Amino acid sequence: MPRTDVRPDFSGLTYVPPGEPVDPDTQYSTYQGPVPMVVHLHGAMGMGDESDGYPEAWYLPDAWDLGEHAEHGTWYEFFARRSLQRYGEMWRRGEQVAHYPNDNRDSTLWFHDHTLGITRLNVYAGPAGFYLLRGGPHGEDEVTDARTGRRAVLPAKAPASARGRGRVPTYELPLAIQDRSFNADGSLFYPDTRAFFDGYEGPYVPDSPIHPVWNPEFFGNTLIVNGRTWPFHEVEQRRYRLRLLNGCGSRFLILDLSGIPGVRAHQIGNDGGFLPAPHDLAQDGLRLLMAPAERADVILDLTDVPVGEHVITNLGPDEPYGGGEPGVDFDPADPTTTGRVMQLRVVPATGRDRTTPAEHLQLPGLPADGTAVRTRKLALLEHMHAVDDHEVEEGEAPAAALLGVMRPHEGKGLEAHPLTWADPVTENPDVGDTEEWEIYNLTADAHPVHVHETPVPGPGAAGDHGGGGRVRHRRRRPAAGPARRPRPEGHGHLLSGHDDADPDDLPQPRPVRLALPRARARGQRDDAALPGRPGAEGAAGGRDAAPLTAVARPARPASTPSRPSRPRRSAPRAPSGPGPRAGPAAPGPGRARPGTR
Repeated sequence: MPRTDVRPDFSGLTYVPPGEPVDPDTQYSTYQGPVPMVVHLHGAMGMGDESDGYPEAWYLPDAWDLGEHAEHGTWYEFFARRSLQRYGEMWRRGEQVAHYPNDNRDSTLWFHDHTLGITRLNVYAGPAGFYLLRGGPHGEDEVTDARTGRRAVLPAKAPASARGRGRVPTYELPLAIQDRSFNADGSLFYPDTRAFFDGYEGPYVPDSPIHPVWNPEFFGNTLIVNGRTWPFHEVEQRRYRLRLLNGCGSRFLILDLSGIPGVRAHQIGNDGGFLPAPHDLAQDGLRLLMAPAERADVILDLTDVPVGEHVITNLGPDEPYGGGEPGVDFDPADPTTTGRVMQLRVVPATGRDRTTPAEHLQLPGLPADGTAVRTRKLALLEHMHAVDDHEVEEGEAPAAALLGVMRPHEGKGLEAHPLTWADPVTENPDVGDTEEWEIYNLTADAHPVHVHETPVPGPGAAGDHGGGGRVRHRRRRPAAGPARRPRPEGHGHLLSGHDDADPDDLPQPRPVRLALPRARARGQRDDAALPGRPGAEGAAGGRDAAPLTAVARPARPASTPSRPSRPRRSAPRAPSGPGPRAGPAAPGPGRARPGTR
């Protein structure tokens, strides 16, 4: 198998924007060919490596006009052979075949593209949706009513068919929340120059480690839910079950229900399934913090909410999140745009609500973990490049995301050691072991972490919500399953920076697939997605999706070009040095009239 972690040689070449004449002897530009993709089921456990949506197993459509473009990625044929050997499934041109054993606890999963280097773009424009997994020893059937000991009744999804009954109300609503910006003609806007982020206009690769197109973070100026801008949904005065997903690429959400009089809300689950007990969001001011790619299972009680129109709002910032209180430590989202999530049009209940009040739910216990046999200390780092440009804050610009390890330093504490793709794997748990991983976030921003094929139990498992701190996760390597493809899979989940990380920011392939958190550069990629394509039970836009209707006013297009103002950075950073691999990247939808950051 040829190596794919080879840095392209751009010596003597100059970057030229797409669409301009390109002399391959002196210039390079961004990729302009057909769009590759590969599907990843985010949060799934126990599948073979051929089904995990490996970034270098991308493939192009089955089309006649592909020209000289490679039809698939370097590892596509390897996994196609693996699938044939294991399941007798032949992958045809322009497809992948995935087998999901559904080994997870009853939980909210979701799928999205995972293509190397352009995930942020495919997620922004392409398919994603819910995959609601039900049943098992820790599933819905095991939720009881603490008052009676009998099986509890949760707000239900509509049946697949109900002949003769007309429209059947749906009381379980999968809601994928994302941010987007639009051009005046309604097309999606996405920056196609690094200058959009911080004004840095070069020099670019190879004269610096800064990529000419990649933006460390991007914040759209409009929120959408299940693909609709500022939607509304008619709800009754009763309890609902919300399956929430933060599908934004860089934006942390702080969903705020406090403006809805009489509302009650309890979180009963997160990424890994049911919590040990319902958590009353009144203890948090009826607010719910959600990092990119994080999911939350919430019982929303509208029984005492007055009939009328009420809005779920967002207090998360229109910039990188570093913790703190809205209005005190950062400016909340624009209340006229990114501060508006969804309108609830409350009407009287049409019948008796027989569901169990959330405060009386007895949730299934978490699976027992073994005793941790070791503790590993990992680091999330960010490479900063010094630039002589007064437009860039502090005279430096983020160039790459890095994963590293923390090692003793001269007997006086710990020191972070950045690693690249070509470095040997440092963390290699034995099958069946339980370990504690301490992840030190040495970047300036909050940084969600996503690991593949292994659970991180308990509340707050989605990642570190604060910049410049430490979070401890307990994880267990699955005891069974097919042999793993020799490459770690795990990473931060801020989409924009995740693409920039590319292979140079990951450890070298080795004998096992690990769930290592990948580093990011001020906004990371890995998983976050656009709803709207059915494909599994509860897929957004499918039968179980909320019948959302667009609010009368249209999404407000951006009016003037702008770029984000960078918040002050104070956390430690990775030392300067060579930047990540800089290869051709897929372009965004053209330089247009961007919105506010």
